[in-house]
Amino acid sequence: MTKETLAQSTVRLDIELKDGYASGTGFLYTISIGKNKRFFILTNKHVVEGGMSICMKFATKNGRNSLADIPFSYTFERMKNIIHHPNPKVDLCAIPINAAFSLAKRTFGELKVDSFSSKNLPSKKDIQSLSAVEDLLVCSQTKVDFLLDSVS
Repeated sequence: MTKETLAQSTVRLDIELKDGYASGTGFLYTISIGKNKRFFILTNKHVVEGGMSICMKFATKNGRNSLADIPFSYTFERMKNIIHHPNPKVDLCAIPINAAFSLAKRTFGELKVDSFSSKNLPSKKDIQSLSAVEDLLVCSQTKVDFLLDSVS
């Protein structure tokens, strides 16, 4: 697993709430059932809780297998279709996004992204060797407490 693979499978999530917005990330995960593929975004439950819709931004690849300049965005509004982990103590959910891939195929021909599957999950050694993909600096003239929730 490379940092590029990790970056190209990461999806930014901008969640519309009743009284504002929240953001988070998820990972693209693909399940193959026979010849069919099912696409999901795996994220934390607390990221999408209380959401009315989710704008998803995918890091697409250009023909040279490097990140494209323009990401693909898709708005998910079927919040009741999110699959929550059955154990309420596990902060994990899966968002079904086959419709995003169908739209991308009609619009661009294909959505070129990397995703995780049962065949390429990171090993313990991979996980231990990971470091930050990029550094992030947030600057603001106002308080940034609103960016943090009880988990972050």
